[in-house]
Amino acid sequence: MLARPSDAGTRLREEKHSKGVWILVSIAAVSSLYLLLRPSDDAAVVRFWTFDVNHRNHYRENIAQWQAQQSFTVDLESLEYEALDQKLMSAFHAGLPVADVIEVEMRLAHKIWLGPVDSVGFSDLREHLETEGYLRRIAKEAFAPWSVDDKVFGIPRDLNPVMLAYRADIVEAAGIDVSQLNTWDKFIEAMRPLVQDLDGDGSIDRYILNMPESLGGVLSTLIRQGGQEYDEDNFPTLNDARNIRIFTTLADWATGKDKVTSDVTPFQGTFFRLFSEGHFLCVVTPDWRTANYEREAPSLAGKIKLMPLPAWETGGRRTSVWGGVMLGIPKTTQHFEEAWALAKELYLTPAAAEDHYRAHNIVSPNKEVWFRSFYDEPKPFFCNQPLGRLYLKLCDDLPPRSPSPYQQQMEFEVMTSFVKLRRIVQQKGLETTEQIEPYAREILNDAQRNLMNEISRNHFHSVKGKIFQK
Repeated sequence: MLARPSDAGTRLREEKHSKGVWILVSIAAVSSLYLLLRPSDDAAVVRFWTFDVNHRNHYRENIAQWQAQQSFTVDLESLEYEALDQKLMSAFHAGLPVADVIEVEMRLAHKIWLGPVDSVGFSDLREHLETEGYLRRIAKEAFAPWSVDDKVFGIPRDLNPVMLAYRADIVEAAGIDVSQLNTWDKFIEAMRPLVQDLDGDGSIDRYILNMPESLGGVLSTLIRQGGQEYDEDNFPTLNDARNIRIFTTLADWATGKDKVTSDVTPFQGTFFRLFSEGHFLCVVTPDWRTANYEREAPSLAGKIKLMPLPAWETGGRRTSVWGGVMLGIPKTTQHFEEAWALAKELYLTPAAAEDHYRAHNIVSPNKEVWFRSFYDEPKPFFCNQPLGRLYLKLCDDLPPRSPSPYQQQMEFEVMTSFVKLRRIVQQKGLETTEQIEPYAREILNDAQRNLMNEISRNHFHSVKGKIFQK
């Protein structure tokens, strides 16, 4: 007969079992809590591409705190411009996945619009922008380059108003009051005495305006200010009568014994050195370019000021536009809502507007932040001018911009046409705008014909009903 276990032994075993159960329950609870709170291996990773390493570093720093509060992670990557171009165009043509949010500059974006609108690889963001009120808050001009057939493929970062940067130390020492120079005719006449041979060697050492032939952007910016690049259907109008007059004047400035412009390629070391040395006194300057001066030409601090562009005619427009950057969300993304949240954080918040301005001097297209005080802060580099406020005052008079996929071809035609016209002026010894204008008209007629022929070869962009006019 087996001995009956004592009550004490039974209680001991029960206590051991109870402790074991509670230990297991506790471990399970802690494990469950850890699984709930730890970042999941399956959490979304939102990939972001940009063409500029400085942009990437800037964004990485600015979204660090915001990202820590999200249920997804962000992978920021910068690619060389050419690499981004090739990857994006190849992937969009093949329908292959790319990053979830992509920052692109206008030249690349316009290449993407070349095919049928339904083949554009970016998502149409109009519904989201409208539902959340951004179409109302953001200046409508900012959407123009990124909108095709009423579809909005990008969130605009900027408006890119243009002013004229000038060597205030030299100009003001000569007793010139630029506030009175509201047209280009008045401006050139007042500044012409500053075109000088400074060392007596018979060669001009100082010019009024830098106007590089090798960059169609400067010439196009000046034509855009007072002329017309495209009609209401976004077809080129390069041979418009206003464009011919401006083109004629620019050629007159750049040639002959009364030449007042230099030809120095911007964005390079030589440009910043020659601007610092006073080889040219004025530069056509969009807001984003002012940051280049601060970084690349520190010796110019306290010597530069900005003024509105002189108008091509009395009462005319005092600004233009140059450049543009957008954020797009590709159709292939598997994380649209997360990508949309990231895009808003990078471009659409008041904090983002301030970040862009402090880092790059770029004024936001979001009208609701235009009253913010940081735009009124004096900039010591620019003689304590309130840089942001000066640019914002011009944003209600910006010329229209086009989403035309032929913008690069347009700028190429402008550049090559200008070279041709200058050569003719020099060879024939033309000295007046009346003598130059017939040649300008003929050359721009040829350029317009080239553009329309290029468009006619793309069956997605019909030129039916567009009659070439001389």
